Amino acid sequence: ARRQRQMCIRDRLNDLKGGSSEENAMLIRNLLNGSEKGPKRDAVLLNAGAALFVAEKSSSLTEGWDLAAQLIDDGTAAKKLEALTAN
Repeated sequence: ARRQRQMCIRDRLNDLKGGSSEENAMLIRNLLNGSEKGPKRDAVLLNAGAALFVAEKSSSLTEGWDLAAQLIDDGTAAKKLEALTAN
């Protein structure tokens, strides 16, 4: 049972694994434009939700998660990335 749990945890961690710098850049764009779903998006929403909560932009982690999802899904996050990376 313990070995099976370890394998399950390892599989979940592998779901979060990145790749080359080019692959990671594409992943970030896909995460912020809303086309990437699954464990990587969940990790982003968890971290962004916590940051929004700590910054007092939300009243709970759950509200922060929801706000982060809204900012991704409505295009705000992708627009911000574009503005930050414009030459």
